Amino acid sequence: MNARTARIWAEGGGSQYYEFKNKDLALVPEVDGDGDHRYLAEDIDVFYFTVH
Repeated sequence: MNARTARIWAEGGGSQYYEFKNKDLALVPEVDGDGDHRYLAEDIDVFYFTVH
């Protein structure tokens, strides 16, 4: 998917993770002059997020 933000949450095995269920997780740490998270690239990159 092509995106700047994502919402991530998980439940299972008696555990839960809700940190980004109701708020945006910025997939791009770079910020432009307007304060928007973005960068220019020729190809789409991969973002990995692991929940323990």
